Amino acid sequence: MTSKGARTRRRILDVVVDLLETQSYDAMSVAEITRRTDITRPAFYFHFATKGAAVAGVLEELLEQFVTVAAAWYEHPGDDPLAGVEEALGATIDLWRAHARLMDAVLRAAATDDEAAEIVGAWVEGLCERAGERLRRDVGTRLATNGPSVESLAAFMVGATLDAMRRDVGTIVERGRPAPEVRETLVYVWSRVIAGGC
Repeated sequence: MTSKGARTRRRILDVVVDLLETQSYDAMSVAEITRRTDITRPAFYFHFATKGAAVAGVLEELLEQFVTVAAAWYEHPGDDPLAGVEEALGATIDLWRAHARLMDAVLRAAATDDEAAEIVGAWVEGLCERAGERLRRDVGTRLATNGPSVESLAAFMVGATLDAMRRDVGTIVERGRPAPEVRETLVYVWSRVIAGGC
């Protein structure tokens, strides 16, 4: 059985998701969150220091989901560096598409709000670290003599994937359908980088 505090925190996070899916980060307020969750402002601030901290809580949960679905690649123990790439990217794309409105709102907020940008930046940094660990195992020795550092390659590849996500979720929100060939393109690029070491 979950505690009252845990249930209140969950309600706050659920309302933050609902609000981000229907309005901009800037338009969202602590007053609106507390009204929709039927809690007091002090109760909100007991759980989260700011509206941005509540958004960070949502993103933390979402990041866990992204890491879980990407485990087919991150944690693949075998000798084939390409094993799990297509599965992990497909599951990642399915996840961001399932949360397209939320992802679009957060990425738009990060473009204009320092706190939101810091949240997304920390999220991307974590993804770069995970990708860097895997790339180091898969292509690290080939890069050491001819190419960028593993860290630079990981940052570039995660950035390219994030840009593809930004375009894809934006297209879903604006046109009601995903961008064409996102999955095929990302699988192709990641596979070529991993197989060729650049």
